[in-house]
Amino acid sequence: MSGLDKPHSPRTPSTSSNKGSKTSTEPTDPENLSSALLSLKTERPSSPSTENQNCNGIRTPKLHTQGLVRFTIDAKGVKHVIEGEADESISRAMRKWEDNSGLMLTKKNKDIWLLGQDMIEGFVNLGMPLKCLPQESEPHFTVNYYKVTGNQQDGQQGYRQYDSTGTECVIFYIKSCGRQGGNAGTQPRKILLCQNIVKSRANVCIFAPKGETIKEALCEDGRFLPILKEGQWKLVDDNNVVSLNNYYVDRIANKIYTVEFCNNVCNITTGPSRSEELATASPGQHDQASHSVKQSELDPKLKEQKKWIEYFFEKEVEERTMKRKKKVTLKTVLELHRKQFSKTTKNSTPVRVHKLLAERSASVGYIKWNYHGMASSGTCFALHEGYILTCYHIFSEQLGQGFEQYWAELSQFVRIKFSYEDQQIKDDWFFVEPCLEMVENTLDYVVVKLKKENAEFPGGLAQHYSPPPPFGLIYIIGHPDGKEKSTDGCSIITPLERGWRCIERLQEKRKEDCSPTTCGPYHDSCIHIFTPRSFQEVVSDKNKVTYDTSFFFGSSGSPVFSASGQLIAMHAGGYVYNYHAQEHSIIEWGYSMEAIFKDLENKVPGWFESREFMRGSEGPTGGNEADVRKLPADVIMESDSGSE
Repeated sequence: MSGLDKPHSPRTPSTSSNKGSKTSTEPTDPENLSSALLSLKTERPSSPSTENQNCNGIRTPKLHTQGLVRFTIDAKGVKHVIEGEADESISRAMRKWEDNSGLMLTKKNKDIWLLGQDMIEGFVNLGMPLKCLPQESEPHFTVNYYKVTGNQQDGQQGYRQYDSTGTECVIFYIKSCGRQGGNAGTQPRKILLCQNIVKSRANVCIFAPKGETIKEALCEDGRFLPILKEGQWKLVDDNNVVSLNNYYVDRIANKIYTVEFCNNVCNITTGPSRSEELATASPGQHDQASHSVKQSELDPKLKEQKKWIEYFFEKEVEERTMKRKKKVTLKTVLELHRKQFSKTTKNSTPVRVHKLLAERSASVGYIKWNYHGMASSGTCFALHEGYILTCYHIFSEQLGQGFEQYWAELSQFVRIKFSYEDQQIKDDWFFVEPCLEMVENTLDYVVVKLKKENAEFPGGLAQHYSPPPPFGLIYIIGHPDGKEKSTDGCSIITPLERGWRCIERLQEKRKEDCSPTTCGPYHDSCIHIFTPRSFQEVVSDKNKVTYDTSFFFGSSGSPVFSASGQLIAMHAGGYVYNYHAQEHSIIEWGYSMEAIFKDLENKVPGWFESREFMRGSEGPTGGNEADVRKLPADVIMESDSGSE
């Protein structure tokens, strides 16, 4: 589902009404009792307002907010002027300049690095939006080329890919060499993938959206070693002012810092790792090693959290004992909660299926649009020769039904990428034609056509079409939460199972929700918004394939494959509820490709075959049936056989 799929997936399972206050010796109520159970991590400190000043050597520039932004680069002594929109990245602007000028800045087997002069004093991230550049003067960069190292060839070197539309960003600087703190003195530590930057002694310029933590900003940057994700570190400026890595970036804008590693963390370049220690431990030492924690390393809030956890579970044991009129043990209560995070269906996937899905995934894309302040994203996939299928509601939830009449204008703001598989930035977006091919609200689908540019169209999935199987494992490939492409394996919920499966999930949910742990001390007055009637549209719909998946928001439009790799449906929606700050599925669904293809043919007879969508199509067993198989206009749907 798209990032704005709330009508498809209600997120709030229950509300509580307060019957009045109580006088007791219980611990003081936190604002949210259920969140206290899971709040074992140190809270992020709030960020004070940052004044527009700098005390460590960098002038505070006034940044762009909109319109065209210009900057210059010096390549081999020749000055070039490049410009682009404020929300475009430096990389995108350079690519457009290359296309228009016919000149090439990139070199084979070498990375291009831009070193800023004057207002930007450091190597910038090529994924940085142009609006981060200063307004006062035209920023100037010198071009540097560094050979791609082995680690970089493995895909570890990259640049941040971030859609900054409508988001205010800040920049700050990190010295290219970190250091070990504490008793280790000033021992240098490697933090960058490209060691040529260390030799240049230049700083690294980081950009990040406001409200992001320092650790998130550096780990998402793409130029740092994985040690920043795993280790414990902080930022220290030249005045020894410390900023912990869970501080927000707002407070460190335009300042220069050194990454300093805490003394209690092993130097991974010289000392043994935690996994190595466990691997060399004897069986008797292993359990002790895997559970030992230094007292000094414990979060000081854990003692308070321990009291809360004990209090919550004591209250729940007491509650369930009174309700059942027999003794309920703590073990029973813990088991009940543990089940909420277990997988209902245990399965394994053959390697050949992984290989097949990897091939199919090349045809799955990330689609996004941003139109006059309204935006959304989701998943799409190629049918055949540049024809793309995705969900209608990816557009209609923001623009309303009937958006298709404005498609000629809207299409200019639609982008599709098929290579979004990691944080490596690739400026290979596809654009779409101004003519909308097909649209259907009832079955929630849209067919668009890619513009033919230099890149080859991805292979189509229509040739791998098959009616949905009655039961068994299926696989969904998409971009949940707008993140990199991933796969989820799950089980089909048959038409006969839909009704009781929804009721069973509701009953389980009510058991878990109505307790002091989840609803607070007034859980008897909770009002739950789901009833069996909520799911009638799913239970009785013959055009839907139902299943249980962890793919929620952002995955609308994902293709659904059978265990043999056949395209059977397009993921469209579902019902989820929130339990302990995690989302859990009640039931999810997709529209069968059988129903979509049948509707396409009924709307415009011959449209489907005229485009040779089914040429070379595979049957359910993988055989070629192109000579006998046509559009399934007269095929009885699987769910028809058992609905009467």
